Amino acid sequence: MSQAGVKPGVASVPVSVSVIIPTYNRAHDVPRAVASVLSQDFADLELLVVDDGSEDDTREVLARISDPRLRCVRFERNRGIGAARHAGVAESRGDLVAFLDSDDVWKPGKLAKVVGALERYPQVDLVFSDHEDVNYLRGTRERGFQMVANEFGRLSVSPLGPDWWAIDGGAAETLVQRNFISTSSTVALRRSVFARAGNFREDLSGPEDLEMWWRAAVLGMRFAYTTEVLVERHKGSGSITAEMRRFAPRRLKALEVCEETARREGRADLLPGLRRAKADTWSSLIEACAAEGRRGEAWAAFRERLRYGLSGEAVRCLAMGLAGPRVVGLARRVRRR
Repeated sequence: MSQAGVKPGVASVPVSVSVIIPTYNRAHDVPRAVASVLSQDFADLELLVVDDGSEDDTREVLARISDPRLRCVRFERNRGIGAARHAGVAESRGDLVAFLDSDDVWKPGKLAKVVGALERYPQVDLVFSDHEDVNYLRGTRERGFQMVANEFGRLSVSPLGPDWWAIDGGAAETLVQRNFISTSSTVALRRSVFARAGNFREDLSGPEDLEMWWRAAVLGMRFAYTTEVLVERHKGSGSITAEMRRFAPRRLKALEVCEETARREGRADLLPGLRRAKADTWSSLIEACAAEGRRGEAWAAFRERLRYGLSGEAVRCLAMGLAGPRVVGLARRVRRR
């Protein structure tokens, strides 16, 4: 691991907030993300960009940004986003830590608002916000919390102040079904969370944030959120089904790690939910393979799904897989309507 862009003496100066941006081959996007942090009206920060072995012009683009608050950490080879987040936390110095993905953007005033909340509510360990989800795959703009409204309905919450709510229960149980935090770009937390729960898992790439937040919830950290939109999240072009085929194995690995934590902490009550989450992930993989006409892979995923019992959803996905991509596409359009 090597560093660049650090002015002499800067690394020893304490700061209130460390902002961590992991990036990989996003030379066109990362300047926008960096600018949205450095233009915040909260100046007491350091910004660490962790370049996960990019093969494009990321290094040169970052070198052209002249700001003493910026530090760059570079991996010589791609190691995955879990390792990048882990390194960013390890290198950071702030009492508070915040995250931004390199294709996302913070709204003006975002950092001051979340830092203010953590100062006002000392009983809270981690805060996050609503965001605007800009989805280039579907050509849509949506409020993030609207997309996970069902998950918020499963949480026990209480008001903290204007637009701020504390999560009193249900965080761990709900997170494994769906990550209601949605994007790490909205998250800020106390360094004490890492002291108590540990750092990001370096061997997870994809849902490493889900596993980290879930672990913190299981170990008793308190979450709070604001309904104000403080982040603009961008989802790039590409195949939704191809993304799911790549993501499902990573999610299954993260769920295995969560299960290890639950057993270690004596939380047998969480195991049925983890089992359901695994089953649902296999069902999603069946459908993703079916949508691309990968009948053999859909059948293999169905056999794995049977380890968690036979369900109508799994059978439906397999039937679509055997019928072909056109049937899958039609079923998805009908479901959306």
